[in-house]
Amino acid sequence: MARETTMMQARIAGHRLTVMAHELALLLALAVCICLLPAGCGTGSDKQKKPDGGPATQPGLATSVAAKSPKELALAEFLKTMKLEGRPALIEFGLIGCELSEKGLDSMMALHKANAVPGLAFIRVEANPDALTVESYFRKKAPPFSVHRDSGSVLAKALSATAYPTFVLADKFGHIRYEGKYPQENLVQWGKTLVAETQDPGGAVPQFGAKQIDVQRLLAKRLPGPKGGANALSEYMGGGGLMLLFVDTSCQFCAIALKEMPMVSKSLAEQKIVAVVVNNDDAQAAVEAFYARNDPGAQVVYDVGASTREEWNVHSVPIVVYISPARKLEYHGEAIWGILGAAIERSLKLSPGAVKFTAAGTGFG
Repeated sequence: MARETTMMQARIAGHRLTVMAHELALLLALAVCICLLPAGCGTGSDKQKKPDGGPATQPGLATSVAAKSPKELALAEFLKTMKLEGRPALIEFGLIGCELSEKGLDSMMALHKANAVPGLAFIRVEANPDALTVESYFRKKAPPFSVHRDSGSVLAKALSATAYPTFVLADKFGHIRYEGKYPQENLVQWGKTLVAETQDPGGAVPQFGAKQIDVQRLLAKRLPGPKGGANALSEYMGGGGLMLLFVDTSCQFCAIALKEMPMVSKSLAEQKIVAVVVNNDDAQAAVEAFYARNDPGAQVVYDVGASTREEWNVHSVPIVVYISPARKLEYHGEAIWGILGAAIERSLKLSPGAVKFTAAGTGFG
């Protein structure tokens, strides 16, 4: 019995060393590519987001080279650490003791056992900080796929997946194609779609489950300004299009984007693009007081409720939307100005670097 106990302790010790090595590698990688800030500013209880895409990671597949957001960099480094580059993956960010996390894990295990989506990788990212608890729990559950212990929720914060459980579906090119609750009814179909893809769809591809945005109707919607009056968003359209920055008055990351707006507006104006700040979810008095003190160097409109941001499929702020002169949605994503600039250049067929910004923006929100 003593010998068996010693052997078990040795196995557990070896497992801990492996987990620690994986965590150290991921921490070092993340330290290089992202700033580990708190999770961003959600609107309501919904934390879903739509990051833009980066290059492919599997040799032989068509690629599209673009600037990477902090979330994409974090995801790429994680998949590299887990030796899953170039494969679509379903990742559960869960917590031991959370009933929904356990149900999600059971569903993933059943899907894996049935081999319902050949080629789809599965990963559980565990937020519980206690190594012994994690070891004991997963020894009993025995999932047939990798478990990563996310000490301090480093990865969860980097991917804005701190509401447990959150499921992230990544394609083989490094794009997040879904983020939210377990997609029970659609997962098999979505997974097979990702496995079959041979070309990088690019960062503008809509996330699975995202509703279509009726751009023409929404541009006709009239919104008031903090100084009075109400105009349709289409009335602000410039010769090069329209950029909308969705914010609220309390988010620290919105404050970053708003502080940089005078510079951003000036750079956009060089391409005849008009910038408009769309404030949401704040009372009229709060909006008027805030923008009386803080001039963003751009037109401001607002909605005291959530209808405008919901219609634009905005689940967290700050989020940027770019509408081309043809009134087509060309960018819907994080307030990272370099990525926005690349999207504008592609839309307007400008040479790379034609749209220049002197500020970075923020990948959180």
